[in-house]
Amino acid sequence: MHTKTPIKKLLVALRYLQTIFSRRDVLFSIAMLAALYGAWPAFEEAFTQPDFSQNWQQDCDLVLIHKGLVEHPRFRDTLEWWTGTWVGQVPFWRPLTSLLFWLEWKAFGWEFQDAWVLVHGLSHIAACALLFLLAERLFGSPLVAFLSVYLWAGPRTGLYFLQSQAPVASALNGGWKNSPDVWLAVAVLGGLYLILARPIAGALVLATAPLFKETGFAALAIGVAFAHVRYRAWKLTGLMVLTATFAAFAKLHATGLG
Repeated sequence: MHTKTPIKKLLVALRYLQTIFSRRDVLFSIAMLAALYGAWPAFEEAFTQPDFSQNWQQDCDLVLIHKGLVEHPRFRDTLEWWTGTWVGQVPFWRPLTSLLFWLEWKAFGWEFQDAWVLVHGLSHIAACALLFLLAERLFGSPLVAFLSVYLWAGPRTGLYFLQSQAPVASALNGGWKNSPDVWLAVAVLGGLYLILARPIAGALVLATAPLFKETGFAALAIGVAFAHVRYRAWKLTGLMVLTATFAAFAKLHATGLG
């Protein structure tokens, strides 16, 4: 009777691991766990921070957001955010972000904001899932999709030149007030993914990006190039250019620059 040598056992184990890690569902699950681990400080905040009612006034951003919410108690009051400064008072135009903060305020209240933090963290996980789907569609490889999520949102790896800033950490772990960055990521990644299959729907989703944060205007330019290279479709490209132009004029008007 022949017994397996340690080397043969190792080779069998490696082949088994290769089979396991070549499966899409396994790679997707590990990618989401990595994203969750990288985002854990944001989730942990919901359960370990002191009573929010005692410390929120120490954050000037939260003071301004709270003031903006209190001054817009009814839904019809929120229409003002579509033509003027966002809920955070400073001269930015973020109507969808303002509306989502308003809905959270109505649903969860203000003083105890564990639910706000959880929405913030789960939005990040949704963005990571969309990144996996987009990368997989573009490169045809679940492994590339996994690496994309891990390098973008996973825990620090020691690869300083790739993750010196832990790309998502500053926005994600800075508290729920940074949700505009995460919702922007959802709109951009979701829009680009949809463009590959349903270009008009994808263009419309991507067009919401500047409504979450002003950096979304750059995403519109990316979407125009993305759609044109993918389809060589002048009508779709024209639609996105017009959308970007309209959004830019709306931004100028809302900030009093035009």
